[in-house]
Amino acid sequence: MKCEAVRSLVAGYLDDELSESQASPVRQHLLDCGECRKLMQAQTAEKSWFVPTEPMAAPEGFAARVSRRAFAGDKGLLTPVSPQDTGGGEFRILQFAIQMTAVAAAVLLILALGMKFSAHPEGAELRADSSDLREALETMDRLNREERLELPGEGSAGEFQPTATEAGK
Repeated sequence: MKCEAVRSLVAGYLDDELSESQASPVRQHLLDCGECRKLMQAQTAEKSWFVPTEPMAAPEGFAARVSRRAFAGDKGLLTPVSPQDTGGGEFRILQFAIQMTAVAAAVLLILALGMKFSAHPEGAELRADSSDLREALETMDRLNREERLELPGEGSAGEFQPTATEAGK
């Protein structure tokens, strides 16, 4: 089979709508053709998003109401509902939620701009080659030793004891 023919049958193949005489050549082509196999895998992934549900029963008289409105010229367009028609409570809550979302977005934008334009270390200050790293570790060790000397009543049990390799650095 050609790719064009298989691509048109992939959806039916995935839904088990093809007869065995139609499905067999499609299956063989999918084994041989990587591009069509990718298409089938993509459609399988898309199909997994749709979960079958129980059929819903229409309310009694629904078809008659729809037919009557259609024959009367109703196009089914929704008209805006005023807050007075809904009692106003739900409308006010929605309006408040939208306003708070806008305020939160503005605050986040201001924070993002502040972070963008604040001073950050850059350039040569951020280098981490071996000499800078060794110097940084030595500075940290020195600061830790100074801090231990300043703490009164600390015993030697909690202190850092350098190994032979660390002491030689």
